[in-house]
Amino acid sequence: MYLGIDFGMKRVGLAVAPEGGPAAPLSVIEWGKGTPILDLPVLVRVILEVAKQEGATAIIVGSPSRQSLALTDPQERWRKQIEEFLATLRSATKIPIVTEDERMSTKLAERLTGYKGIAEQDAVAAAVILDGYIERSKVRLDERTAA
Repeated sequence: MYLGIDFGMKRVGLAVAPEGGPAAPLSVIEWGKGTPILDLPVLVRVILEVAKQEGATAIIVGSPSRQSLALTDPQERWRKQIEEFLATLRSATKIPIVTEDERMSTKLAERLTGYKGIAEQDAVAAAVILDGYIERSKVRLDERTAA
């Protein structure tokens, strides 16, 4: 079972999928100022509890590709925040952590849900990221099998 994560500065979307897919939105975790989950270590503990409950064998985290980020101040801060999140997550678990390009996941989630800016969209975006990872894994496996 895979756990997919769409990391955001205010919300984290979670999705699950068996190794062959498809992914399904699971939940959204609100975090940061004004919520019970105030910092990354607490957020990571909550996520790892979900991973344990779901029997996750890998965690797939949506991450921007280097090419997709123009380094404006807000984007640079967000990139640093996700790098800190990944470092905190990796240091807290032995479950393999894999990053997957998250470009367009939110836009696709908006199209799939028909709404913009709703919290549930973050879980749908996590499912989009997870499905992308699963599909690319199938292609890599097919290429190795054909060789």
